[in-house]
Amino acid sequence: MRYVLLLAAILAVAPYDAELHASENKLDSIQALYKSYKKWFKSAPEITAKEALALQRNKKVIYLDIRAKKERAVSIIAGALSEKQFLARQDAFREHKIIVYCTVGYRSGLYTEKLRKKNFNAFNLAGGILMWVHAKGELKTLQGKKTNWLHVYGPRWNLAPPAFKTTW
Repeated sequence: MRYVLLLAAILAVAPYDAELHASENKLDSIQALYKSYKKWFKSAPEITAKEALALQRNKKVIYLDIRAKKERAVSIIAGALSEKQFLARQDAFREHKIIVYCTVGYRSGLYTEKLRKKNFNAFNLAGGILMWVHAKGELKTLQGKKTNWLHVYGPRWNLAPPAFKTTW
């Protein structure tokens, strides 16, 4: 009984941060979506957004954005290659760690498996670009300008943090 009263007292004085709560719910939703998709690419190794952020300045790491052209036109992870750019120079990336991403990780999971079968050192960005922005990763336009716009594929994936404007 003492624990219940103590918890009630703590909750009564603890400030409720609606933005933080909303963000946590969005993170839970992203993780649930990603988990539901993983059955389609079980053999694709993954990397978390925090791990991918830590590798951003590594010259032997490339980011591969396999989203559609209209999605990429809104924003990308800085320096990310499109599938077309990657395929044009794929042999140059044999010794690189390739972080493949899409909105939440479904398309990139499938693509990661495809690359692994061709002996590329590819990893799926778990939770995709949505987890990237929740982990405080920046986005750029194709022209290299910082942006807070994000293409989220569709309404179901509209799970960006409050600082981001979304479109689909």
